[in-house]
Amino acid sequence: DGQRFDAMLRRLRHLGILAPAPLAPDEETFTHSLLHEVTYNSLPGPRRRELHAAVAHALTEGAARTLDPTAETIVVHAARGEVWETLALAAREAGRRAAGRSGFEEAAAFFEDASDAYARLPDTPSRLADWIDLRFELRNALFPTAGIGKVLRYSRQTAKLASRLGDRNRLGWATAFLARDLILFGSPGVAIRVARRASKLAEPGSELDQVTHTYYALADYSRG
Repeated sequence: DGQRFDAMLRRLRHLGILAPAPLAPDEETFTHSLLHEVTYNSLPGPRRRELHAAVAHALTEGAARTLDPTAETIVVHAARGEVWETLALAAREAGRRAAGRSGFEEAAAFFEDASDAYARLPDTPSRLADWIDLRFELRNALFPTAGIGKVLRYSRQTAKLASRLGDRNRLGWATAFLARDLILFGSPGVAIRVARRASKLAEPGSELDQVTHTYYALADYSRG
């Protein structure tokens, strides 16, 4: 109960194990990182996952009420607590924040965490659509910092996901992005064939239609 918990906290403070956190006096922190590490590692794995999941849930509820920027903290606890849906949402939000300040490597790492979480969740059409859209964001974050080989690999995987979903528009964009990456990879002949497939998926005059024609022209230009 609450009284017993307070008594235990007082005892831990008296022993020098806990102390008020410097930036949050109403919170407790370990007085040394080794004490934290030993205490953490002494917990059985299932208990650690349970506690991390509970913290992720509490932080998610708190963020919904107060709009407190805790997405990055939620990612840590959701990953360790194996709360995959919470991890997918929080990591995507953290990735967007990082991308907004041009932290593209950090953003890509968060988006990859979110993608891994989606891979562990049961397939539903809406979840698969969200996963594909997330991977478009991941591609944008990878582009400034990762090699084209990695970007191309992700684009191929995203095209396969879009094919599974059967969403014509998402499949068109995934295929168009794949064509663009193939041009940069030095495979313009393959890129032309892929751009043709993307063009067939686009509504005439749409943005996707314009993009696919541009990529087709770039591939043709690259071939000389």
